[in-house]
Amino acid sequence: MQRGLGGFPHERLHQDKAIIKELTEAHKTFEQRFTELSKSHEREQETFEQRFTELRDNNHLQVETLKLELLKAETRLNVYGYQIQKLQDYMNSIETNFADIRNDFRSLPNQIPTLVEPGVVQSQQKTIKKLNKQIRMIWYIDVIIVYCLGLGLISLLKI
Repeated sequence: MQRGLGGFPHERLHQDKAIIKELTEAHKTFEQRFTELSKSHEREQETFEQRFTELRDNNHLQVETLKLELLKAETRLNVYGYQIQKLQDYMNSIETNFADIRNDFRSLPNQIPTLVEPGVVQSQQKTIKKLNKQIRMIWYIDVIIVYCLGLGLISLLKI
């Protein structure tokens, strides 16, 4: 019989079987660990994809909500702009009428003494002064309304 490096042939066979057994067990351990890591990676990938989809959908929903809010704000702004334009037109009309009335009233005192008695002139002058006060009050109220609407529009634009 021939002796090998490890001694007798049956000893060598026994050592080879032990090495093969160790290699087989190491291979099984490697495969098991590789399988565990692969499954863990797949679970993490699925979790990531699910979370990414949720975030994407949520962001899309938020963008759509913001677009809707912007559209509502633009609509309100257009309505308020239209209302302010109408109010400015109304104010211009009042201003024009006020100027016309003031001019008419300023010319009246010169005409009245020649047409009526002095007591009537004083009474009419008082009436004219009262009307002038009322017209000024209307003018001031309109200015205040425009100012308040301007403040409201500014606060709306800040929203």
